Amino acid sequence: MSQRLIEYVPPSHDVLVHFAQTAGEQLGTAYADPDIVRGLADFMGLVARLLAQDLNRPRADGVDSGVE
Repeated sequence: MSQRLIEYVPPSHDVLVHFAQTAGEQLGTAYADPDIVRGLADFMGLVARLLAQDLNRPRADGVDSGVE
């Protein structure tokens, strides 16, 4: 069996919070609320972890699951 060349890792929570804050500032003050920023960052973190977990899952058919 071949060695896995790529391991997918989700971004850190700090990176997601920074992204959510920047997006909130661009959308307006209502979206820059700390609860909205935290909720968006948490949601993106969940999606990123699930996606990384799926991409790192061994495939029986040997097909690379990488996204390009």
